[in-house]
Amino acid sequence: MRALTLIGEDLDKLIIVTTVTLILGFLFSAAGRAKPIKTEGGEYVLEYANTLKLFGLAFPIVLFAGLTIALYLKTPTNSEGVIAAACIFLVISVFAIYFYIEFYTVKIIVGTNGIRATSGWKGLRVYRWSDIQKLSYSENSNWFKLTANEKPSLRISTMISGLDQMLAHFEEHVPQEKWAGAFERTKN
Repeated sequence: MRALTLIGEDLDKLIIVTTVTLILGFLFSAAGRAKPIKTEGGEYVLEYANTLKLFGLAFPIVLFAGLTIALYLKTPTNSEGVIAAACIFLVISVFAIYFYIEFYTVKIIVGTNGIRATSGWKGLRVYRWSDIQKLSYSENSNWFKLTANEKPSLRISTMISGLDQMLAHFEEHVPQEKWAGAFERTKN
């Protein structure tokens, strides 16, 4: 009986957690189904799904709006409250900038000559197929790590579109021992 009483008292929290979990599940599921863009030259442009881009835009807006409404309904009465609100706005701003840079500027272009990657984090990087030493996969981080001769490594998120097309290019242009383990782990 006590358990039912606790559930009743915390029903609003349970509904919020369930709703957030369902929304995030939908976003990540949609990201996995996203299709890459095929160019006229036969290259594939791998980027984050539009649903993730929308999430990266909408999430900070919803947080800003929620905090603004909360502050309107209950204005801080002392300096600690004002500082706390300013810190929360700052954290939300950092998330907004991160989401924008990650979801809107990352593009991986896979073609017959190799891989070109661009992002707001590191700019343009070019990897010829012959430069690639190893492709590994991190289950903890959910990304592929491409290691190349005398170049910085490249991390490719599993939430980006076109991983099947990337695998096809690896099969065609890179010896199997350099990449096979990475793709075997993602199929489990």
